[in-house]
Amino acid sequence: MGPPSPNFGFLQAHNPLLVRLAGFAEMYATSDPNAAILRLRQFAEELRRRTAVGFGVEAETGASQFELLRELENGRLVPSQVADLFHHLRKAEPVSALLPRIRIERAPSDHRAARRPKSRR
Repeated sequence: MGPPSPNFGFLQAHNPLLVRLAGFAEMYATSDPNAAILRLRQFAEELRRRTAVGFGVEAETGASQFELLRELENGRLVPSQVADLFHHLRKAEPVSALLPRIRIERAPSDHRAARRPKSRR
C-alpha cells in the first residue's frame, strides 16, 4: 500500500491503485519531481483505462495511451477540458529534461567591475 493521500483518499473505495499512485506523486512532488511526474502519468493512464472500460470502449491490444484518449475524445465520452489535461500529463517532460534549456546568467568574476559605473564616451 502506498502513502495516504489527503487529496485522493476518497477514491479508495473505487480504485486503491489510483490512491496509491496519487499518494506517491504527492509524496515525491518536492523531493523528486521526476518521480512525481512519472506517478502522475501512471495515475492518468489508469484513470483513462478505467474511463474507457466504464464506457465500454475496447482498446486494441497494444494501443497507445494516445490512441485510447483519441477514442474517448472522438466518441465525445470525455469533455475537451479533461482530454486536454490528459494530453498535458501524457506530454509532460521530466524536470531533468528541462534543466539544459535553462540559461543561468553568471555574475562577472570581478565584482568591483560589476559595481563600477560604466564610462561615458
